Amino acid sequence: MEAEYDGTIFSLFSILDKVFCENKLPDKIIRKNMDFGFSSLSSKSSDMQGELFNTLQDADEKSSKDVYSLNVSYACSSAAYKYFDPCRKSFSGQEIIKYSGMAYKDILYTWMSELPVEREVVHFAWKIVSIGRMQVMKKRSAAEKARCDLADINVQKVINAASKARRESHFLMGILRFSIGPSSVPIARCSPDYFILPTLAHHFTQRFGNSNWAIIDEKRDIALMRAGQEPAKLMRFDPGHPWFKEEVDPNKEDFNDWEKMWKNYHTSISNESRSKPNLQRRFIPVRYWKYIPELRG
Repeated sequence: MEAEYDGTIFSLFSILDKVFCENKLPDKIIRKNMDFGFSSLSSKSSDMQGELFNTLQDADEKSSKDVYSLNVSYACSSAAYKYFDPCRKSFSGQEIIKYSGMAYKDILYTWMSELPVEREVVHFAWKIVSIGRMQVMKKRSAAEKARCDLADINVQKVINAASKARRESHFLMGILRFSIGPSSVPIARCSPDYFILPTLAHHFTQRFGNSNWAIIDEKRDIALMRAGQEPAKLMRFDPGHPWFKEEVDPNKEDFNDWEKMWKNYHTSISNESRSKPNLQRRFIPVRYWKYIPELRG
């Protein structure tokens, strides 16, 4: 059989639904477009999408039962929960979560990596579920072993893609630099290799409390924004938004006082005799330097 994939997470789970129901892997997966559905998202659905990944921060440590059962009051008030509900509650989603919550999360991160590995994702999910179904008494441990079977090329590609997205997400949590915008709102800019902006929502919500803040992904022209006590939302970047429309050029020397103070602080604590540019490039690749005041220029 053939399956069509339009780049969205919903299309991917629709393929998995059919695979698990018919117990048959597709011979071919046809990609209808190459933008993974982001360009076709409306601003409303994009807002919703940013909320889903706020529920992922503890998935590595907790069981799937704990991770994927959200607080009832939050679920009722969050449009994002309703937007991604078909994925989580689909037949394939429930089957994967039943045997391995981590495998379910791997699939989400692999999708965020934007890499063309949908065929491998389908085979990966099928392996987890088929082994879980066979092992009645120890279904979870058997499925987890299958998830870590890197000798399987499909598993290897999925885990590698998911690891890339995870790694960049954690990396940006440490190197993002915020500057005060025209409306006294902290704003950070970046151009991540992967679509990981939504995974930053929980970390920076905790970091900033109830303050307004925004992170702009210049590569995809989207912004993660939080206003007051509302949940952080992912939306199309609008240069005309009050938070951004009078933003100062970050390449100018007199960007703002906060950045000047940070540069002075960095200069005062640095030890030029111990400077190791090659090591610095290994830890922070040059492509990120334009967003870091102490390294810019």
